[in-house]
Amino acid sequence: MILRTDRGQSAAVHRTGRLAFALTAAGIFAVGVPGLAAQEASASPARQQHTYGCEVINVDMPNQPAHVDVTAAMRMDVPDRVRPGETITLTGAFSVQLPEAIRVPFAAYFPSAQVVSGDLTIPVTVGGQTTLLALSRFDTGAVSTAANPLVFSGTVSSDPFTVPDGASGDLAVGMPADGSVPAAVGSGDAAFNATLHATGGLVPGYDEGTDKISCTSGGAAPVLATVPLAAESPDGPAAAPVAAPVAAAAPPQPGSAAAPAA
Repeated sequence: MILRTDRGQSAAVHRTGRLAFALTAAGIFAVGVPGLAAQEASASPARQQHTYGCEVINVDMPNQPAHVDVTAAMRMDVPDRVRPGETITLTGAFSVQLPEAIRVPFAAYFPSAQVVSGDLTIPVTVGGQTTLLALSRFDTGAVSTAANPLVFSGTVSSDPFTVPDGASGDLAVGMPADGSVPAAVGSGDAAFNATLHATGGLVPGYDEGTDKISCTSGGAAPVLATVPLAAESPDGPAAAPVAAPVAAAAPPQPGSAAAPAA
């Protein structure tokens, strides 16, 4: 059984142009998106990335869908351990990056773009029960497309989660996974939805555009972090177990398709 917190809501879509026409003309939808690194943090955050298959439609041309593979990265600050009955809130960042093959024609046409999502969730599993924790609204703000690499990043925080009384073992935090939200594009469910809005296009009448995006994880998304549960004995708290290190994605070789952004 999967439970769900209720903060996540689908982002509103604004009808303002024909971005998909401009991007398709540039040939970008045939190109996969390489890996990227999440934002830095002063703590010891858990990091993970995953490639999602995304369906895209322009709001003014809904009958011309396109598919693109997008690699998203997440960084989340997690505790070294938690106890049954303890309430935690997770904070971190979410990022997506346009690959160079897309960035060049995109930047040549649109000087500014923004990505928002109002329904990001992360699965938290304890004792075989998964709860979908809603994240705060993801909003990158306006990003200059002259940036190289072109990364859309924003901070996120989760709804509070209370570890069930009597729980034992581990608490697992995952990346957004299939079945989390109704797909905004196409049918069925998605891992997450997003909206891409670009402004300043060169051609009058095509100077702004909004795309709706629905992304699926293609099965189980990777685990972001595993946190041990500290048991309590009748005589008081037991010695805290040592947290297993969270493995970050192995850094790809420079120039490879999965090379993370700086």
